[in-house]
Amino acid sequence: MLGLGRNGLRKLAGRRGLSSVATQSTNAASSPPPHQQKAQKQTLDGRKNFVKSNKPFVAPTPVEQLKLQKKYQDNLENDKLESLHDAVEYIEWRGTVFPQTVTKIVGILERSTDLSTLSDRQLAVLLSVFGATCDTLSRSLRAQHLEHVESILRKKGVVLGLLSRNQLIEAKVDNRSRVDAVEELGKFEESGVELDGKAYALLCEVYAKQANTKAITDIIAHMKSSGIPLTEDHVAQLVYAVARSGNYGNVGRVVDTFATSMNVVRLRCAAARAIAEREKNEVGRGAFEITEMLRAIPTTAKLHTLENNVYVVNVFMDLIENGQLDAFNLLSSYLIIAESGSTLDDNKLNLPVVARAKSLLSEGSLEEAIALYACIHPSYSNDFFVQNLNRRLDENLKSITTKDALQDFFKIVTLAENKSLLPSANEYLLTSCSKNTLPLFGEIFDHVQHSGDVRTVLGQHPEIKKPIGRQLAQQLIKTVSPSEQAALVAKIATVMFAPSTKETSEASRDFYKIMYKVVGKDVKLVLPALDLMPSNVWHEKREFGTAIVHQLLRADTEDHLAAEKLRILLESNKLGQLSGVRLHALLTKFLMADKEKRVKTVAKVLAFDFPPETTGKVPLKFGGRNLAKFISNEIISLELATKIVNVLEDEPRVQLCSEELAEAKSILKSSPEKADLIGKLRKSATMQRWKASDVNDLLVELSKFSKDTKEAVKLSLKRVIIQKVMKEPTDDLDFLVNILEHTAEWKKEEMPDFLKTLCKNLESYTLSRAVATNNLVLADRVWQMRSGFPTADVLLSYASRLFVNGQVERADEVCDELRNSSQIIRPQTLEKMGRHLKGVDSVKMNELAAYLKKTFNLRGNDARRVVLQAKTDKLNQLIEKNDLPGALQMAVEETTESGRAFGQVPIMIEAIKRNDAATLQSVHTMVRSVHNNDMANVNLAYALIHTNNLKKALNLVERQHLEVDSRVLQYFTTLASASENPRLLKDLFIVFNGRASTLDLNTLLELATKKLWSSNDIESLMVLSHNIEATSFPLQNKLRKFFDDLTEKHSNSSSVDFD
Repeated sequence: MLGLGRNGLRKLAGRRGLSSVATQSTNAASSPPPHQQKAQKQTLDGRKNFVKSNKPFVAPTPVEQLKLQKKYQDNLENDKLESLHDAVEYIEWRGTVFPQTVTKIVGILERSTDLSTLSDRQLAVLLSVFGATCDTLSRSLRAQHLEHVESILRKKGVVLGLLSRNQLIEAKVDNRSRVDAVEELGKFEESGVELDGKAYALLCEVYAKQANTKAITDIIAHMKSSGIPLTEDHVAQLVYAVARSGNYGNVGRVVDTFATSMNVVRLRCAAARAIAEREKNEVGRGAFEITEMLRAIPTTAKLHTLENNVYVVNVFMDLIENGQLDAFNLLSSYLIIAESGSTLDDNKLNLPVVARAKSLLSEGSLEEAIALYACIHPSYSNDFFVQNLNRRLDENLKSITTKDALQDFFKIVTLAENKSLLPSANEYLLTSCSKNTLPLFGEIFDHVQHSGDVRTVLGQHPEIKKPIGRQLAQQLIKTVSPSEQAALVAKIATVMFAPSTKETSEASRDFYKIMYKVVGKDVKLVLPALDLMPSNVWHEKREFGTAIVHQLLRADTEDHLAAEKLRILLESNKLGQLSGVRLHALLTKFLMADKEKRVKTVAKVLAFDFPPETTGKVPLKFGGRNLAKFISNEIISLELATKIVNVLEDEPRVQLCSEELAEAKSILKSSPEKADLIGKLRKSATMQRWKASDVNDLLVELSKFSKDTKEAVKLSLKRVIIQKVMKEPTDDLDFLVNILEHTAEWKKEEMPDFLKTLCKNLESYTLSRAVATNNLVLADRVWQMRSGFPTADVLLSYASRLFVNGQVERADEVCDELRNSSQIIRPQTLEKMGRHLKGVDSVKMNELAAYLKKTFNLRGNDARRVVLQAKTDKLNQLIEKNDLPGALQMAVEETTESGRAFGQVPIMIEAIKRNDAATLQSVHTMVRSVHNNDMANVNLAYALIHTNNLKKALNLVERQHLEVDSRVLQYFTTLASASENPRLLKDLFIVFNGRASTLDLNTLLELATKKLWSSNDIESLMVLSHNIEATSFPLQNKLRKFFDDLTEKHSNSSSVDFD
């Protein structure tokens, strides 16, 4: 099979003596410097076992050489290599060749007209840079340059000698280019050059790569006949070829044949490298065979000497290059390793490893390069490799466009981190994202976030928050899905508010405005985003919530929806906690703008300064201190402070322990009344139990209190009972009356004002429920237990219910009570009372109206309000029964009687829906008869709007040149607002834009925007915006800001300024 039998090989070995001396070379025109001679010898030693080392082992450098190195380094950096002779000298003395040197030499060769002055040795030196000598250039690029140079030399008629021809073949083998041995032999013959031992060794190497043992044995036979000594260079190729063909069993026979006169370590390592190359396509295969091949090396072979271990290093490098990244662990028992056991020992064997790592890096095999470089001893660390690795990583990251490629990249940077070539893979990824716009930025950020390192990295590098946030915001602009938008907002908040000891609190506040713009100056994205922020980022969640509340409070003077947005956010139960102390100044200003309506909102914000009930351990508890600081402000009156504390009492999270209470009272020592208020918020397990208990259980507990029980405890429990009854609506009137009977007993004892107020409110509430259900028996019981004057609407409803039930004397009694209370009867109160009497006969309602007019000296129109609701209900019932003629007749009768149009709008709407022109004409005539034609047309226009006939309504208004007064427009606004279709308000504005007062239309717009915003009808809001711009309608400041923000938010070029 080998071409020579076993005996034949032994005979050949005995005859030739198997000299391992380096083959002789032809005479050169000039001899290289001593250093170069040493380099050539060491390079030849490396070639014996396929070492692709870029430079010789380091030796002490004389001063003269240092000067030359410095000289040619400067020339290289300044691009001053002017001739090929300079290049030869540079390569010989410098040793290391960089990519720019290769390019420079190619350029000089192209420009040179006469290459005859170069000796064969000098040509060989020049050709060496296109092989393994330049380890910083990839094999493919070196091969391209070499092919180009060979073409240049051919065109210029240069005939290669033995040295240059050998070097050309060696460079091709180094670059893994295709080499045809027969063709190369032909070139030797054409040039008249006789092959030497090295040339035959190179040809053997070519055939070894092809596993062509027959060709190698033929070469050996030819060498025998030509008298050329057989050396390890040739036998090693034979061993390699045998193993490469898969005949592992025959390897031992060949090695044993030459074991007595040749280096067994070298031969077996050659076989091991062949196995690694053969099995490289399937990672993990061949490991057993390789270790078995090395294990067969006898101890007498001195495997762990530097001279022999270099061959094992070559096996190790081949394994890693072929993808076996754990090769160091596999071969550690055969390598000379450091005491740490994780790297090679501190010796020259590290140099070829560094060279191979740089070569792999230049070829883009980053994972293999990292695994190889990580095994070198720290003394041989190479800054160029690390710099080039970072550059390669940056380039690769920028070019990645697929998720699979990105996953592979993650593996590479993780390996670099594990091998201590990167301080942190995720830190590298995030900082790279901050410097560059990457195609798969979103996937990279998700990877870092899922690993839990976002907070850590941003804590160390707060300067990258804005760049990262900006890129996330750009993705937000391009995203349509609300859920994906919310997820991106959560990510941006996590980035912008990540805690960092290198960042001041003022710097964090700078992000408030940015985040408010990111969420579109709204809360619709804030709520789901807060939900998506996990509990382990409580700091970021708190700061995000604080930022939005801060900006909403600040925007109150500009945004007419700010208060509503704030209410929705606070009532959403999405917020965990707020940094309330940062909000105090704005909160005070917000409260002073409307003291009556905003107390609850302000108290809610202050409550969020306390940790949630579900939080077990909170690192900071400062709610009590901050609350005391807020109400200590002189602008917060005692009355306001009382209202705030009353609201806070019902907040489960607001509970002060003794230490917090003492600190709060210390702050309020100048205001004892306010300090006493804070005491109501004391943390109490008993209070918590009461609030969680059933009312009936609390009543039983109250009854069991002894005389020794503190009065404050009794009063607290009574207050909890009444508050729970008021907060938990029930249809059980008997239960409510039963509670009132208990309160009647409580009144026999001294009772504080706050409890009296609570009892009075419960009386009004219970009486109102009894009247609404026409339960006069229970109403009478409540009336007998009253402790003061119920509210005006409750008294009026009770009196009215008594009157329509025939109890006129009792009604007179209640009316007297109402007069004695000195409460004002407002028109809205009359309408509200009328709704409570829903279903009462219209005749009775007319009698009631007359009775109330006489009793309270009401105006005719106000008295009419009492029966208006009942008549309207009856009219709607007729329409629902499809009795449109009956509804029309009722409307005509009421209109004739009162002299004012009644029921025209609902009848017109129904007539339009049914396409009933006759009824529509009749209603139009009815309205025209008591008012005028314009009024009839205005009502018709609204009916068209209501039935979604916007164009017809516009044509009618424009054709008739209609104007609408403030009262009528307000009536239409009320009707449209009561419907469940907020678009009616939008259409109402469009139809009457320019045909009513600017003030009234702005009022209409304010209501329309609130309704449309609440329903998230952005399309209608944009229609309104376009109409406003087209007609140049003069908006109020707040509305102008609202529509400007709306346009900016939904424009195609919208962006967020992070600077």
